[in-house]
Amino acid sequence: MQSLKKNIVKKISFFCTTSYDDVIKKIKYANVKYVSFDIFDTLIKRNVESPSDIFSILEKIFNQKFNLSYNFKKRRIECEKIAHIKSSFEDVTLSEIYSYMTDLSEGQISWLIEKEIELELKFCCKNRKIFEIYNWCIKNNIKIYIVSDMYLSEETIIDILKNNGYSGWEKIYLSSKCRLTKASGNLFRLIIDKEFIKPNELMHIGDAFLGDYIMPKTLGINACLIPQKVILNDMLKSQNHDSLDFKVLSSYINNSTLNDMDFFSSIGYSVLGPILFGYVKWLYNRLKSEDINKIFFLAREGKLLKAAFDVMYDNSDIDSFLICVSRKATIFPSLETINNFDDLLDLYLIRGFDFPINHIYDLCCLSDGEISDITKKIRLSKDILFSNLKEKEKQLLFNTIKPTIIQKINEQRNNIKGYLNNFPFKGKVAVADVGWNGTIQKALQRIFPNNNILGFYIGKKSIKSDNNDNIEAFLFDNVKNQKIKNEVMFTVNLFEMLFLSTDGSTVSYGHDENGYFPIKLLPEHSEENIKLIVNMQKEAIRFVKDFNKSGISEVLDISPESFYNIYSRLVNPPQNIIVNKFKKFKFLNYDVVNLTATHNLFYYLLHPFTFKKDFFNNYCKLFFLKSIFKIKLPYFNILCFLKNFDSQ
Repeated sequence: MQSLKKNIVKKISFFCTTSYDDVIKKIKYANVKYVSFDIFDTLIKRNVESPSDIFSILEKIFNQKFNLSYNFKKRRIECEKIAHIKSSFEDVTLSEIYSYMTDLSEGQISWLIEKEIELELKFCCKNRKIFEIYNWCIKNNIKIYIVSDMYLSEETIIDILKNNGYSGWEKIYLSSKCRLTKASGNLFRLIIDKEFIKPNELMHIGDAFLGDYIMPKTLGINACLIPQKVILNDMLKSQNHDSLDFKVLSSYINNSTLNDMDFFSSIGYSVLGPILFGYVKWLYNRLKSEDINKIFFLAREGKLLKAAFDVMYDNSDIDSFLICVSRKATIFPSLETINNFDDLLDLYLIRGFDFPINHIYDLCCLSDGEISDITKKIRLSKDILFSNLKEKEKQLLFNTIKPTIIQKINEQRNNIKGYLNNFPFKGKVAVADVGWNGTIQKALQRIFPNNNILGFYIGKKSIKSDNNDNIEAFLFDNVKNQKIKNEVMFTVNLFEMLFLSTDGSTVSYGHDENGYFPIKLLPEHSEENIKLIVNMQKEAIRFVKDFNKSGISEVLDISPESFYNIYSRLVNPPQNIIVNKFKKFKFLNYDVVNLTATHNLFYYLLHPFTFKKDFFNNYCKLFFLKSIFKIKLPYFNILCFLKNFDSQ
């Protein structure tokens, strides 16, 4: 019965609701002199899914501090009900609520009251849309009153409002102070009498159907019912199994997201930003734990990681550096002995790919002139696929270029040492990157054997069991969070694109009279895509700044899984509208490949070998399959099955 009543009220209130964009029009039309605003869910939003989530957070902190297992949330709700029943007034104060918590000591109760107020201050933020309307009223000389049914004190409410940029109101009317409520209509009657306001001169704005709309209307006051909690992004909608920390995080993002964000900017703030923040906080804690005071971020992806680190820990005693490295630029000079091409291909992790022998020349840093001389000697076109070579031809090719390879290895090893000696790349140092196998770290360790290099990554995907390789990961590794690992690996090009620097990749190192320097390729993305990536990463850094400033992570331990969760909802299951947004992006993986399929289902049915080739060469397989079949299928489960089948 209660549920039916709520649904009826919800449907009726829906037809009475005014959109944020029409509130000012309604104020103008009513031609009022005064506007009163509700506070919570109107002027102010809480960065929690439900107000009682504050009690859950407080319960956790309380039990940790006093080493208890006290069900505070339940008792806090019970005591508020008791206080209302026993009170002779229409509303109660915070102290009166806690006075019924007789199973705790006075010291514990004092601590809880102080901490609840502290959490309210920390978890409150302004409602951006109403903030604009509020300031419009100020500029247009409309007097503002603030009215709320609330147990918090006026002093606390003033702190909350000022912390979020509100000022210039005439007076605050709180039920906890006046002992009258909006829901009864008596608080509005008090305002009208005390301020000598005619009801039709006042417009009240709030989100509660009874207290903010029906009651003022009954008294002849103009009323504007605004929407209750609006979820701006489907990925932020809560599910029953979601943890408290994720609910807080998603509420914060929802409350802080700008309404006019484009798709990629929204991805930056809501998806990339949380992963960045979580990783950098974890990284800093690990560096302090290991007593490391130098962190080297590996460009290209490390550029964004360093930017986030510098935002959060600019004043720390840990020095951060960005070094231009890549797999290609570090693996080759790290070779100590090379007996055949397998030694080279194994380190580059590219065995099994179909590529021309020109790719071998490229890996070995050979110049066009050197390639031309070799081609004349062995009479093999540089465009011949390596897999088509006979063993004798491979051996001939290797023996022909081996002297040049040895010379190039020594040259590049000298150059990379010279380049990194520009930094304090000595002793115990840490390197940071997105992931996955620690290939660059291991190459640097071979080049600098006297260093102790520790690697800290977002994810670790080492194929072999290498527990002693000085590699740690924030999100997943060979044991931890296998579902996350699979989701990321099934969309790895997309995940890496989020962090991608728009600079070109480092391919080798040179030197001149001014010293040693990295040699880079031109950026492979179009100007349009570069602009999208830059805007996305700009919003990600804005999230890092905002969330760091909020201090929420200081009182609530947010798990890596919660920081990652919104990415999971972006890709699993994939949606056509999301897949289509990323169709324009191409990546260089020994060949140029798309995030999505380049042909439709009908074409692949007629060309199964093309499908096989495209499928194996694609590194965003969840999007690849969705772009072909379009319909709702268990794509993730299919890929997990194929992965397990392949491993057998």
